Amino acid sequence: MNKLDLMLMAFRNLWRRKSRTILTILSVVIGTFSIIIMISLGIGMKKSQDDMIKSIGSIQNIMISSDSGQSKPKKIDKNEIARIERNKHVKQVIPYVLLQAQLKVKNHDDYDVYPMIKIIPDKVLEGLTQDDIESGKLLRKNDDNKMLYGKAVEIRDNKNYDLIKRTPDLKFQIMLGYEGEFNPLNDSKPQSKKINVDIAGVLNDESVLSKDSVYLNEKTYRNLLKEDQKLETPTLTMGKPNKNPSKNIEYYYADVVVDDIENVESVEGDLRGYGYDTQSLKSIADEFSESTKTVQFILAGIGSVAFIVSAIGIINTMLMSIYERRKEIGVMKVIGASIKDIRNLFLYEAGFIGFIGGIFGLILSTVVSNIINNIYSSQMVADMGNIDEVSISYIPPWLYIIAAIFAFIIGVIAGYVPARRATRLKAIDSLRSD
Repeated sequence: MNKLDLMLMAFRNLWRRKSRTILTILSVVIGTFSIIIMISLGIGMKKSQDDMIKSIGSIQNIMISSDSGQSKPKKIDKNEIARIERNKHVKQVIPYVLLQAQLKVKNHDDYDVYPMIKIIPDKVLEGLTQDDIESGKLLRKNDDNKMLYGKAVEIRDNKNYDLIKRTPDLKFQIMLGYEGEFNPLNDSKPQSKKINVDIAGVLNDESVLSKDSVYLNEKTYRNLLKEDQKLETPTLTMGKPNKNPSKNIEYYYADVVVDDIENVESVEGDLRGYGYDTQSLKSIADEFSESTKTVQFILAGIGSVAFIVSAIGIINTMLMSIYERRKEIGVMKVIGASIKDIRNLFLYEAGFIGFIGGIFGLILSTVVSNIINNIYSSQMVADMGNIDEVSISYIPPWLYIIAAIFAFIIGVIAGYVPARRATRLKAIDSLRSD
Protein backbone atom coordinates (compact mmCIF):
# COMPACT_ATOMS: atom_id res chain seq x y z
CA MET A 1 0.00 0.00 0.00
CA ASN A 2 1.29 3.46 -0.79
CA LYS A 3 1.49 6.27 1.77
CA LEU A 4 -1.50 8.17 0.40
CA ASP A 5 -3.77 5.13 0.73
CA LEU A 6 -2.57 4.58 4.30
CA MET A 7 -3.23 8.23 5.18
CA LEU A 8 -6.75 8.14 3.74
CA MET A 9 -7.48 4.89 5.58
CA ALA A 10 -6.12 6.36 8.83
CA PHE A 11 -8.33 9.43 8.44
CA ARG A 12 -11.44 7.28 7.76
CA ASN A 13 -10.72 5.13 10.82
CA LEU A 14 -10.55 8.22 13.01
CA TRP A 15 -13.72 9.62 11.50
CA ARG A 16 -15.64 6.39 12.23
CA ARG A 17 -14.96 6.88 15.94
CA LYS A 18 -15.62 10.61 16.07
CA SER A 19 -16.46 10.92 19.78
CA ARG A 20 -13.32 9.14 20.96
CA THR A 21 -11.17 10.95 18.41
CA ILE A 22 -12.53 14.38 19.39
CA LEU A 23 -11.96 13.73 23.10
CA THR A 24 -8.39 12.59 22.43
CA ILE A 25 -7.73 15.59 20.20
CA LEU A 26 -9.15 17.81 22.95
CA SER A 27 -6.54 16.44 25.38
CA VAL A 28 -3.81 17.36 22.87
CA VAL A 29 -5.35 20.83 22.45
CA ILE A 30 -5.18 21.38 26.20
CA GLY A 31 -1.61 20.05 26.36
CA THR A 32 -0.44 22.22 23.45
CA PHE A 33 -2.26 25.27 24.82
CA SER A 34 -0.75 24.79 28.29
CA ILE A 35 2.85 24.50 27.20
CA ILE A 36 2.61 27.36 24.65
CA ILE A 37 0.98 29.77 27.11
CA MET A 38 3.51 28.92 29.81
CA ILE A 39 6.45 29.38 27.43
CA SER A 40 4.93 32.59 26.01
CA LEU A 41 4.69 34.06 29.52
CA GLY A 42 8.38 33.34 30.09
CA ILE A 43 9.32 34.81 26.69
CA GLY A 44 7.09 37.82 27.31
CA MET A 45 8.77 38.45 30.65
CA LYS A 46 12.23 38.27 29.04
CA LYS A 47 11.14 40.52 26.16
CA SER A 48 9.69 43.12 28.55
CA GLN A 49 12.93 43.19 30.51
CA ASP A 50 15.00 43.54 27.33
CA ASP A 51 12.76 46.35 26.04
CA MET A 52 12.99 48.15 29.37
CA ILE A 53 16.79 47.96 29.39
CA LYS A 54 17.01 48.96 25.73
CA SER A 55 14.77 51.97 26.35
CA ILE A 56 17.15 53.22 29.04
CA GLY A 57 20.33 52.97 27.02
CA SER A 58 22.67 50.79 25.05
CA ILE A 59 23.57 47.47 26.66
CA GLN A 60 27.05 47.92 25.16
CA ASN A 61 27.74 51.02 27.28
CA ILE A 62 29.72 51.01 30.53
CA MET A 63 29.45 53.99 32.88
CA ILE A 64 32.66 54.86 34.73
CA SER A 65 33.04 57.22 37.65
CA SER A 66 36.13 59.14 38.74
CA ASP A 67 35.22 58.68 42.42
CA SER A 68 36.28 55.19 43.48
CA GLY A 69 36.44 55.90 47.22
CA GLN A 70 40.06 56.98 47.05
CA SER A 71 41.44 60.04 48.84
CA LYS A 72 42.34 61.49 45.45
CA PRO A 73 39.57 60.70 42.94
CA LYS A 74 40.83 59.55 39.55
CA LYS A 75 40.09 62.23 36.97
CA ILE A 76 38.70 61.54 33.52
CA ASP A 77 41.00 63.70 31.42
CA LYS A 78 42.29 63.59 27.85
CA ASN A 79 45.12 61.22 28.71
CA GLU A 80 42.83 58.77 30.48
CA ILE A 81 40.28 58.91 27.65
CA ALA A 82 43.04 58.20 25.12
CA ARG A 83 44.23 55.30 27.27
CA ILE A 84 40.74 53.77 27.42
CA GLU A 85 40.19 54.24 23.68
CA ARG A 86 43.37 52.25 22.99
CA ASN A 87 41.51 49.15 24.18
CA LYS A 88 40.74 47.22 20.98
CA HIS A 89 37.14 46.57 22.04
CA VAL A 90 36.29 50.21 22.87
CA LYS A 91 34.57 52.19 20.11
CA GLN A 92 34.15 55.52 21.88
CA VAL A 93 34.41 57.27 25.26
CA ILE A 94 31.76 59.88 26.07
CA PRO A 95 32.74 61.95 29.15
CA TYR A 96 30.08 64.04 30.85
CA VAL A 97 29.22 66.22 33.83
CA LEU A 98 26.11 65.25 35.79
CA LEU A 99 24.25 68.51 36.36
CA GLN A 100 22.94 69.01 39.90
CA ALA A 101 19.68 70.63 38.80
CA GLN A 102 16.06 69.78 38.02
CA LEU A 103 14.28 69.68 34.69
CA LYS A 104 10.80 71.20 34.93
CA VAL A 105 7.83 71.49 32.58
CA LYS A 106 7.08 75.17 32.15
CA ASN A 107 3.71 76.33 33.54
CA HIS A 108 2.97 72.82 34.82
CA ASP A 109 3.94 72.54 38.46
CA ASP A 110 1.82 69.39 38.69
CA TYR A 111 4.15 67.59 36.28
CA ASP A 112 7.31 65.77 37.39
CA VAL A 113 10.21 64.93 35.11
CA TYR A 114 13.43 63.49 36.54
CA PRO A 115 16.02 62.67 33.88
CA MET A 116 19.76 62.80 34.39
CA ILE A 117 20.98 66.10 32.94
CA LYS A 118 24.35 65.58 31.30
CA ILE A 119 26.86 67.99 29.79
CA ILE A 120 28.92 66.33 27.08
CA PRO A 121 31.91 67.73 25.13
CA ASP A 122 31.25 69.58 21.91
CA LYS A 123 33.58 67.11 20.23
CA VAL A 124 31.14 64.30 21.01
CA LEU A 125 28.22 66.34 19.66
CA GLU A 126 30.10 66.89 16.41
CA GLY A 127 30.43 63.10 16.03
CA LEU A 128 26.66 62.54 16.17
CA THR A 129 24.70 62.17 12.93
CA GLN A 130 21.04 62.45 11.99
CA ASP A 131 20.89 58.65 12.42
CA ASP A 132 21.06 59.26 16.19
CA ILE A 133 17.95 61.44 16.10
CA GLU A 134 14.34 60.27 15.99
CA SER A 135 12.96 63.76 15.42
CA GLY A 136 14.23 67.34 15.40
CA LYS A 137 17.83 68.39 14.83
CA LEU A 138 21.27 67.70 16.22
CA LEU A 139 22.62 69.80 19.08
CA ARG A 140 25.58 71.94 18.02
CA LYS A 141 28.21 73.74 20.10
CA ASN A 142 26.88 77.24 19.30
CA ASP A 143 23.27 76.46 20.29
CA ASP A 144 22.07 78.50 23.27
CA ASN A 145 19.98 76.76 25.94
CA LYS A 146 18.98 73.74 23.86
CA MET A 147 19.11 70.04 24.68
CA LEU A 148 18.96 66.56 23.23
CA TYR A 149 16.04 64.70 24.78
CA GLY A 150 16.16 60.95 25.53
CA LYS A 151 12.96 59.20 24.42
CA ALA A 152 12.85 57.17 27.67
CA VAL A 153 12.54 60.34 29.79
CA GLU A 154 9.10 60.22 31.39
CA ILE A 155 6.79 63.06 32.37
CA ARG A 156 4.21 62.17 35.02
CA ASP A 157 1.35 63.90 36.75
CA ASN A 158 2.41 64.11 40.41
CA LYS A 159 -1.21 63.88 41.57
CA ASN A 160 -2.20 60.53 40.06
CA TYR A 161 1.14 59.46 38.52
CA ASP A 162 -0.32 59.29 35.00
CA LEU A 163 2.23 59.26 32.20
CA ILE A 164 2.04 62.51 30.21
CA LYS A 165 2.73 62.31 26.50
CA ARG A 166 5.36 64.82 25.42
CA THR A 167 3.94 67.24 22.84
CA PRO A 168 5.45 70.27 21.02
CA ASP A 169 3.46 72.66 23.20
CA LEU A 170 5.24 71.45 26.36
CA LYS A 171 8.15 73.75 27.18
CA PHE A 172 10.96 72.96 29.59
CA GLN A 173 13.05 74.79 32.17
CA ILE A 174 16.14 73.92 34.17
CA MET A 175 15.73 74.98 37.78
CA LEU A 176 18.88 76.00 39.66
CA GLY A 177 18.94 76.27 43.44
CA TYR A 178 16.38 75.25 46.03
CA GLU A 179 12.88 76.53 45.46
CA GLY A 180 10.92 77.05 48.68
CA GLU A 181 13.14 74.79 50.78
CA PHE A 182 15.39 77.26 52.64
CA ASN A 183 14.95 80.69 54.14
CA PRO A 184 17.23 83.16 52.35
CA LEU A 185 20.21 84.42 54.31
CA ASN A 186 20.71 87.30 51.94
CA ASP A 187 17.61 89.03 50.60
CA SER A 188 19.62 90.50 47.76
CA LYS A 189 20.16 87.05 46.22
CA PRO A 190 17.41 84.70 45.04
CA GLN A 191 17.16 81.09 46.19
CA SER A 192 16.44 79.64 42.76
CA LYS A 193 16.15 80.47 39.09
CA LYS A 194 14.52 78.76 36.13
CA ILE A 195 16.23 78.85 32.73
CA ASN A 196 14.19 78.12 29.60
CA VAL A 197 15.58 75.31 27.44
CA ASP A 198 14.27 74.05 24.12
CA ILE A 199 14.46 70.55 22.66
CA ALA A 200 16.79 70.48 19.67
CA GLY A 201 16.15 66.80 18.90
CA VAL A 202 14.92 63.53 20.38
CA LEU A 203 17.33 60.58 20.56
CA ASN A 204 16.33 57.28 18.96
CA ASP A 205 16.98 53.70 20.08
CA GLU A 206 20.12 53.40 17.95
CA SER A 207 21.98 56.30 19.52
CA VAL A 208 25.01 55.61 21.73
CA LEU A 209 23.66 58.19 24.19
CA SER A 210 21.43 56.98 27.04
CA LYS A 211 17.71 57.38 26.49
CA ASP A 212 16.93 58.22 30.13
CA SER A 213 18.94 61.47 30.02
CA VAL A 214 18.93 64.91 28.45
CA TYR A 215 22.14 66.43 27.05
CA LEU A 216 23.46 69.99 27.02
CA ASN A 217 26.45 71.49 25.23
CA GLU A 218 29.37 73.28 26.90
CA LYS A 219 28.05 76.74 26.02
CA THR A 220 24.75 76.17 27.82
CA TYR A 221 26.62 74.72 30.80
CA ARG A 222 28.72 77.86 31.14
CA ASN A 223 25.57 79.98 30.92
CA LEU A 224 24.08 77.94 33.75
CA LEU A 225 27.24 78.28 35.84
CA LYS A 226 27.04 82.08 35.59
CA GLU A 227 23.39 82.10 36.64
CA ASP A 228 24.11 79.64 39.44
CA GLN A 229 26.65 82.02 40.98
CA LYS A 230 23.94 84.64 41.38
CA LEU A 231 21.99 82.45 43.80
CA GLU A 232 22.08 82.45 47.57
CA THR A 233 23.30 78.84 47.56
CA PRO A 234 25.00 77.80 44.30
CA THR A 235 24.31 74.13 43.56
CA LEU A 236 26.32 73.42 40.41
CA THR A 237 29.59 74.06 42.24
CA MET A 238 28.39 72.60 45.55
CA GLY A 239 28.28 76.04 47.18
CA LYS A 240 31.80 76.99 46.16
CA PRO A 241 32.36 80.12 44.08
CA ASN A 242 33.31 79.51 40.48
CA LYS A 243 35.65 82.36 39.62
CA ASN A 244 36.27 81.29 36.06
CA PRO A 245 33.30 79.46 34.49
CA SER A 246 34.93 79.69 31.05
CA LYS A 247 37.81 77.41 32.00
CA ASN A 248 38.03 73.80 30.79
CA ILE A 249 35.23 71.62 32.12
CA GLU A 250 36.22 68.75 34.41
CA TYR A 251 34.39 65.52 33.65
CA TYR A 252 33.71 63.08 36.49
CA TYR A 253 31.77 60.44 34.56
CA ALA A 254 31.98 58.79 31.16
CA ASP A 255 30.11 56.24 29.05
CA VAL A 256 32.46 53.73 27.43
CA VAL A 257 30.92 52.29 24.25
CA VAL A 258 32.06 48.69 23.60
CA ASP A 259 32.13 47.17 20.11
CA ASP A 260 30.17 44.01 21.03
CA ILE A 261 28.00 42.79 23.90
CA GLU A 262 30.26 39.76 24.32
CA ASN A 263 33.22 42.04 25.17
CA VAL A 264 31.46 44.19 27.79
CA GLU A 265 32.52 42.01 30.72
CA SER A 266 36.21 41.96 29.75
CA VAL A 267 36.32 45.72 29.09
CA GLU A 268 34.56 46.36 32.40
CA GLY A 269 37.29 44.33 34.12
CA ASP A 270 39.99 46.41 32.41
CA LEU A 271 38.33 49.65 33.51
CA ARG A 272 38.23 48.48 37.12
CA GLY A 273 41.91 47.71 36.78
CA TYR A 274 42.48 51.33 35.74
CA GLY A 275 40.91 52.41 39.06
CA TYR A 276 37.38 53.34 37.97
CA ASP A 277 34.04 52.39 39.44
CA THR A 278 31.89 50.82 36.71
CA GLN A 279 28.23 50.16 36.03
CA SER A 280 26.70 48.55 32.95
CA LEU A 281 23.27 47.51 31.75
CA LYS A 282 24.87 44.23 30.66
CA SER A 283 25.40 43.14 34.26
CA ILE A 284 21.81 44.12 35.10
CA ALA A 285 20.55 42.27 32.01
CA ASP A 286 22.52 39.15 33.00
CA GLU A 287 20.95 39.16 36.46
CA PHE A 288 17.50 39.50 34.92
CA SER A 289 18.30 36.75 32.42
CA GLU A 290 19.28 34.27 35.14
CA SER A 291 16.10 34.87 37.12
CA THR A 292 14.00 34.73 33.94
CA LYS A 293 15.53 31.40 32.88
CA THR A 294 14.49 29.86 36.18
CA VAL A 295 10.93 31.15 35.79
CA GLN A 296 10.81 29.96 32.15
CA PHE A 297 11.98 26.50 33.20
CA ILE A 298 9.29 26.27 35.88
CA LEU A 299 6.55 27.49 33.52
CA ALA A 300 7.64 25.08 30.76
CA GLY A 301 7.66 22.23 33.30
CA ILE A 302 4.08 23.02 34.34
CA GLY A 303 2.96 23.09 30.70
CA SER A 304 4.76 19.81 29.96
CA VAL A 305 2.65 17.95 32.53
CA ALA A 306 -0.49 18.58 30.48
CA PHE A 307 1.33 17.49 27.33
CA ILE A 308 2.39 14.23 28.97
CA VAL A 309 -1.21 13.60 30.00
CA SER A 310 -2.35 14.14 26.40
CA ALA A 311 0.29 11.65 25.18
CA ILE A 312 -1.08 9.07 27.63
CA GLY A 313 -4.54 9.77 26.23
CA ILE A 314 -3.31 9.01 22.69
CA ILE A 315 -1.74 5.75 23.85
CA ASN A 316 -4.96 4.71 25.57
CA THR A 317 -7.09 5.58 22.52
CA MET A 318 -4.85 3.67 20.13
CA LEU A 319 -4.71 0.58 22.37
CA MET A 320 -8.51 0.50 22.58
CA SER A 321 -8.68 0.90 18.81
CA ILE A 322 -6.38 -2.10 18.31
CA TYR A 323 -8.46 -4.36 20.52
CA GLU A 324 -11.64 -3.33 18.68
CA ARG A 325 -10.08 -3.82 15.24
CA ARG A 326 -8.32 -7.15 15.70
CA LYS A 327 -10.35 -8.78 12.92
CA GLU A 328 -9.59 -5.87 10.61
CA ILE A 329 -5.87 -6.30 11.35
CA GLY A 330 -6.17 -10.05 10.69
CA VAL A 331 -7.89 -9.43 7.34
CA MET A 332 -5.17 -6.95 6.35
CA LYS A 333 -2.48 -9.55 7.05
CA VAL A 334 -4.37 -12.27 5.12
CA ILE A 335 -4.78 -10.11 2.00
CA GLY A 336 -1.04 -9.34 2.02
CA ALA A 337 -0.57 -6.14 3.98
CA SER A 338 2.98 -5.93 5.30
CA ILE A 339 3.91 -5.44 8.95
CA LYS A 340 5.30 -2.05 7.96
CA ASP A 341 1.94 -0.98 6.44
CA ILE A 342 0.03 -2.01 9.57
CA ARG A 343 2.49 -0.18 11.81
CA ASN A 344 2.42 2.95 9.65
CA LEU A 345 -1.39 2.96 9.61
CA PHE A 346 -1.59 3.30 13.37
CA LEU A 347 1.31 5.74 13.45
CA TYR A 348 -0.51 7.94 10.92
CA GLU A 349 -3.67 7.85 13.04
CA ALA A 350 -1.73 8.87 16.16
CA GLY A 351 0.15 11.54 14.19
CA PHE A 352 -3.11 12.99 12.84
CA ILE A 353 -4.49 13.24 16.38
CA GLY A 354 -1.32 15.02 17.55
CA PHE A 355 -1.16 17.37 14.57
CA ILE A 356 -4.85 18.38 14.57
CA GLY A 357 -4.77 18.85 18.34
CA GLY A 358 -1.62 20.93 17.97
CA ILE A 359 -3.19 23.25 15.37
CA PHE A 360 -6.29 23.88 17.48
CA GLY A 361 -4.04 24.33 20.51
CA LEU A 362 -2.14 27.05 18.65
CA ILE A 363 -5.36 28.85 17.76
CA LEU A 364 -6.58 28.68 21.37
CA SER A 365 -3.19 29.87 22.64
CA THR A 366 -3.25 32.91 20.34
CA VAL A 367 -6.73 33.92 21.48
CA VAL A 368 -5.96 33.49 25.19
CA SER A 369 -2.58 35.26 24.81
CA ASN A 370 -4.32 38.31 23.33
CA ILE A 371 -6.90 38.28 26.14
CA ILE A 372 -4.13 38.11 28.77
CA ASN A 373 -2.25 41.01 27.15
CA ASN A 374 -5.41 43.15 26.92
CA ILE A 375 -6.24 42.54 30.58
CA TYR A 376 -2.64 43.23 31.63
CA SER A 377 -2.46 46.43 29.57
CA SER A 378 -5.76 47.65 31.01
CA GLN A 379 -4.51 46.99 34.53
CA MET A 380 -1.23 48.78 33.85
CA VAL A 381 -3.10 51.80 32.49
CA ALA A 382 -5.33 51.79 35.58
CA ASP A 383 -2.32 51.60 37.90
CA MET A 384 0.20 53.80 36.09
CA GLY A 385 -1.85 55.99 33.78
CA ASN A 386 -1.31 56.61 30.08
CA ILE A 387 1.40 54.19 28.96
CA ASP A 388 2.36 52.47 25.72
CA GLU A 389 0.89 49.05 24.98
CA VAL A 390 2.62 46.34 26.97
CA SER A 391 2.58 42.55 26.62
CA ILE A 392 3.12 39.91 29.24
CA SER A 393 2.56 37.00 26.84
CA TYR A 394 4.50 36.85 23.58
CA ILE A 395 4.33 33.99 21.06
CA PRO A 396 7.12 34.31 18.47
CA PRO A 397 6.57 32.77 15.00
CA TRP A 398 9.12 30.01 15.63
CA LEU A 399 7.11 28.80 18.63
CA TYR A 400 4.08 28.17 16.40
CA ILE A 401 6.14 26.02 14.03
CA ILE A 402 7.94 24.10 16.77
CA ALA A 403 4.71 23.49 18.71
CA ALA A 404 2.89 22.08 15.66
CA ILE A 405 5.81 19.79 14.77
CA PHE A 406 6.26 18.78 18.41
CA ALA A 407 2.56 17.91 18.78
CA PHE A 408 2.78 15.69 15.67
CA ILE A 409 5.96 13.98 16.89
CA ILE A 410 4.46 13.39 20.36
CA GLY A 411 1.44 11.82 18.67
CA VAL A 412 3.65 9.51 16.60
CA ILE A 413 5.78 8.56 19.60
CA ALA A 414 2.68 7.90 21.71
CA GLY A 415 1.29 5.72 18.92
CA TYR A 416 4.44 3.65 18.50
CA VAL A 417 3.76 1.14 21.28
CA PRO A 418 0.15 0.45 20.17
CA ALA A 419 1.31 0.22 16.52
CA ARG A 420 3.97 -2.28 17.45
CA ARG A 421 1.43 -4.34 19.38
CA ALA A 422 -0.82 -4.36 16.31
CA THR A 423 1.97 -5.81 14.14
CA ARG A 424 2.50 -8.68 16.62
CA LEU A 425 -1.08 -9.91 16.43
CA LYS A 426 -1.34 -13.25 14.65
CA ALA A 427 -3.69 -13.28 11.68
CA ILE A 428 -5.52 -16.51 12.65
CA ASP A 429 -6.03 -15.45 16.27
CA SER A 430 -7.26 -12.05 15.12
CA LEU A 431 -9.83 -13.58 12.73
CA ARG A 432 -11.11 -15.93 15.44
CA SER A 433 -11.58 -13.13 18.02
CA ASP A 434 -15.04 -11.84 18.83
